[in-house]
Amino acid sequence: MKRATRWGIIGVGVVGTAVGAVLGAARVIARADRRRSTSDFEAGEDRLEIPPDARHHTVLTPDGARIHVVEYGPQDARPILLLHGVTLTSRIWAHQLADFGDKYRVLALDWRGHGASTVGRDGFGLEVLASDLRAVITHFGLTDSVLVGHSMGGMALMRFCADSEFLRDHVAKVVFTSTAASGVGGHGGGRFAHLASALAKRSSGVAERFAAPPSGDLGYVYNRFSFGVAPDASWVEQVREITDAMVPSAAGPSILALLDHDERKALQQLDLPVLVFVGTNDRLTPEGQGRDIADLAPGAQLVVFEGGGHMLMIERRERFNTELATFIDASFVGPSNVATSLDGTN
Repeated sequence: MKRATRWGIIGVGVVGTAVGAVLGAARVIARADRRRSTSDFEAGEDRLEIPPDARHHTVLTPDGARIHVVEYGPQDARPILLLHGVTLTSRIWAHQLADFGDKYRVLALDWRGHGASTVGRDGFGLEVLASDLRAVITHFGLTDSVLVGHSMGGMALMRFCADSEFLRDHVAKVVFTSTAASGVGGHGGGRFAHLASALAKRSSGVAERFAAPPSGDLGYVYNRFSFGVAPDASWVEQVREITDAMVPSAAGPSILALLDHDERKALQQLDLPVLVFVGTNDRLTPEGQGRDIADLAPGAQLVVFEGGGHMLMIERRERFNTELATFIDASFVGPSNVATSLDGTN
């Protein structure tokens, strides 16, 4: 047997063994989570379902995108606008729509290319999302509103906040949860961000292949990475449902558009009450990035969830909602920069 052939066979064997080990580990993790779960996903318990009597709208943007918006609660109540993260949809806020809809006018959008929203001529990018956000706020005539941005939604919200005049006329408070002011592709973006973006633009299909999620137990572990300590398997499965439905041709460009994100200057100039949520076990936007936001935004209040991951609105639903409601109803008394650590049991 030739040496090259022999080494090729060995290489294939090594790779096969490594893949088998990864799949085996994924299977063990998935099964352990399912045994520990307190809710029955198949029976429909603790489902992320939009309230059946919610109102559905379509907002047309200047570049022709059609933005799907869900609305729930009294139309004359104070508006709360919920902004989801990349590859997710408004469904991720199902619990908040249900829990806050008795008192507030709660709206949740699908970003362009996500859920039921389409992509316009301007394509993707945080500046485009900020423009979509302005279109939605204008369409509904929102004033004295509270904007809650999760992950990419928080980054788009930071970009939107740079328009201080529009912000002052329509927004009263902002909330950043599980997000970052910069450094998503390395500190401040850096060379990696520009290189990745350039490569995706030049190489057909790179972004799509980059964004395609794995399947089976490996897909479960892929989505579990978004959660903190001991997540319920039903939460992970439902997030997997949402991310699996994302069209790769939209997911790839949406993700790559975040790599050179840097809105530290916009945060420093914010003149509104700011609340920041972060989990100590968030692997996607770690605790330090949440603390950076709180340090940059004047008067920001920081709430740290011990053991919490990236999906705090699901995995820490009760605490998340309590802190959010308290912030919404509180009178703004000026800068305080107080960090509050929660035990993360809910």
